[in-house]
Amino acid sequence: MKWLEIIEVRTIERNYNFVKSVIVSIINKINNENNNQNIKLYINSNYKSDISIHVSTKTNEKINNGSEIGLSISANIKEFGLVNHYVLQEIVPDKNKR
Repeated sequence: MKWLEIIEVRTIERNYNFVKSVIVSIINKINNENNNQNIKLYINSNYKSDISIHVSTKTNEKINNGSEIGLSISANIKEFGLVNHYVLQEIVPDKNKR
């Protein structure tokens, strides 16, 4: 199964560069230690205050409440603003059914 965790933080725009540097540091550290998950960073095209971290995982284990890495990222960035963390499971359509 493929899972996608989306961790969003809304911060104040004047702190954007600092918050981004902290998040990039966290992501780089995780990416160097872990090959099972892919982590990408996005910002809202209109508001730099909205930052989104996407953690994709392929595993047969259920991660309904978030992976260890996703929960760790959420805990580490909550001091920067309002954090929303949710988990999505990929649905693969059955090609034989129409």
